Amino acid sequence: MSASPVGSLPTGPHEFKTEYHPHSNRPPQFHTYDEFSVDGGGEPIPLSDDQPWRPFKSWGDFEFAEIALEAGLNEHHINSLLKLFSSVSDGSAQVTMRNESDLRQAWDTAAQRLTPFSQCEINASYQKDIRTFDVYVCPLWDWALDLLHNPLLAPHFVWDAQRVYHHNGIKYECFYSEPWTGDRWWDIQSCLPDVPNAVPFAFILYADKTRLSSHGTVKGYPVVACCANLPIGGGCVVGWLPIVPEAASDEGKTSYANFKRVVWHEAFLKFLEMVIELSKTGYAHECYDAILRWLFPLILILSADYEEQCVMALLCGHNSKRPCPICLVPLGELHDLTKNYPLRTVEQGKSALEAWEAKKSVGEERLKGLHLCPVQNVFWRVENSDPHDALSVDKLHLGDHGLFGKHMLQDLKIIFKALGHGTQQRVEENVSLFPQWQNLHHFDTFIHITFTDGNKMHDLAKEVFYACLNVITYAKTQEGYQLLQMLRSYLNLESLFDLDLRTETTLEMFSQELVIWSAKLEESAVEDLKENWDFPKAHLWKHVVHDIQRKGVSRNYSTRPNEGMHKPLKDAYCDHTNNKDVANQVRIYAFDHFKLALKFLHACIDVVDEQLATAGCEDLPNDPSWGNIKLGSALDWNEKVDHLRCNPEFHGKPRYDCALIHLTESETAFVWLIYIFSCKIKLDGDDQTFQFALVQPYTVGLGARHRIDEELRLIRVKATAHSSSIFIPVISII
Repeated sequence: MSASPVGSLPTGPHEFKTEYHPHSNRPPQFHTYDEFSVDGGGEPIPLSDDQPWRPFKSWGDFEFAEIALEAGLNEHHINSLLKLFSSVSDGSAQVTMRNESDLRQAWDTAAQRLTPFSQCEINASYQKDIRTFDVYVCPLWDWALDLLHNPLLAPHFVWDAQRVYHHNGIKYECFYSEPWTGDRWWDIQSCLPDVPNAVPFAFILYADKTRLSSHGTVKGYPVVACCANLPIGGGCVVGWLPIVPEAASDEGKTSYANFKRVVWHEAFLKFLEMVIELSKTGYAHECYDAILRWLFPLILILSADYEEQCVMALLCGHNSKRPCPICLVPLGELHDLTKNYPLRTVEQGKSALEAWEAKKSVGEERLKGLHLCPVQNVFWRVENSDPHDALSVDKLHLGDHGLFGKHMLQDLKIIFKALGHGTQQRVEENVSLFPQWQNLHHFDTFIHITFTDGNKMHDLAKEVFYACLNVITYAKTQEGYQLLQMLRSYLNLESLFDLDLRTETTLEMFSQELVIWSAKLEESAVEDLKENWDFPKAHLWKHVVHDIQRKGVSRNYSTRPNEGMHKPLKDAYCDHTNNKDVANQVRIYAFDHFKLALKFLHACIDVVDEQLATAGCEDLPNDPSWGNIKLGSALDWNEKVDHLRCNPEFHGKPRYDCALIHLTESETAFVWLIYIFSCKIKLDGDDQTFQFALVQPYTVGLGARHRIDEELRLIRVKATAHSSSIFIPVISII
């Protein structure tokens, strides 16, 4: 099947255009759908390797080491299992280790392939006392050299800024995906020193505290690094920041808050010492294509929740009069997203701090105007690494955990309670009726449960909205109905925010929805519910479009994958430490390797998808309960796989999915799947298999639109009679 989307999208020879930065001396390139790759990487990583288990002695050794590490086996378990394995000699696996020492030696050998962690100390003064803190560091540039010398990663580094366009049938439209498609990469490459082949080596950095012990008294402070020159996906814990203890007598003191900022930035300096120097001079490296490039390291993206962003940008905090780490919006205007305010700059902070160091009375006024702490920002020392430009909107904490989880959902629960117990029960029943779609969490109850998983909150927001449509009405509760309108606008913003590829059109759609969202914030400020939306998480939506244009799509700076690393750290604490000197022990077991970028995973998935598609086609005549549809996506023009169920007994329940189809070349329609089948037809002497589906169409409702449809921007559809069911080719499913 062609990778081109079905329908009226252009089919000419130049559907995609890529312009490279002028310093690259590369001419523009034009590609068809079949030729184009969104990630812009090099050759695909081979799926087969003669010895993929290296540096372990055998595949069996590697498998056993992985299991032992994940299970937290102790010495007795390890020796017992190895004794058992040594008696197995059927040739299916080869285990060369004979005791626990051999296993640890194998781990040590593997760890030595990469730059090890080192322990260092920093000193900071507070109220004339000098305090010492330990920092565990894998210097960023040493880690970068590990990546540069990795032969599997070498073909996939992208060095030059790109502007990529898709022809929409009328003109070439710019779109954004990976970090090098953003304007910030282009601007940085423009101002690098005038030496041949000067290119950015861009880091993405994440830092946040996490609870290691189940009771929360033991905490860790990992730093995670990713390389923005590689297709998004991989990351590594490169260090461990100190956690400054806070006594009750210190709580709320400005001086102690400033002291903690000093400790953080002095500790982070240990990661960046070589990067700071090389950001000015560059580093000569012969790349995979045999071109000698001057690599200039820089911090392109800082990924963090709002509280951590305040630390990175040295803001006084969310209660300050200018609490946004990106712009200078006043505290009382955070709810109004129609207004624009000046962006923060490094020059502002440096100038104010210099004034403070020269004369505190003068400097304090300037720092208060910016609401910055009187502390030297470590990121100022790295060329082309403006922390305010590097900080990015994080939807996990902004939306899933924040606006929806902590605010809208809580207000909805107040509405449910006010409407009576029957309302709560009805809403939960509606949520439980949601089909068990792939990659969608299913909830039987939610009102009296607290979720800490942002992915669940992400799905619950969608399901709660539809579950409320026949429960919260304007007649029953005006406040609840306004909240439902607000949730509708939020879901529109979230859907656009989540796209892995953003065009000028979808960015404009987001900007238009932002105006509606801003108005809904005003309307939803009612008594007994959230009366004041003047807080940073309501305002930060303002910077989404700017972030995407500067640094690519939101997945590039999401905290979601980095927070996923917290669990292995907790497991390492529980399984491999004695609850003392935790940082020194946990860092040995957690992430002494770089996870390959998702290109390797995507290659594996593509092979599996091909096998599934083939199996689905062959099995359909005997088991017509599912369809595996592989078509070009109109969102990013890559092939996608969707699983459609058509089964009278799917996990104990009937499951008949709906689909959107091309009814004609210019019309689309929703249908309800009744039966999926295939048939073989002999054409020109050859048997050819075609897939079809029997479906019941849905038509758009005729007559006057309901008020709820207008105000909640819904399209009401109605099923036709069963006698109007039609046969369609499966290929027409969008």
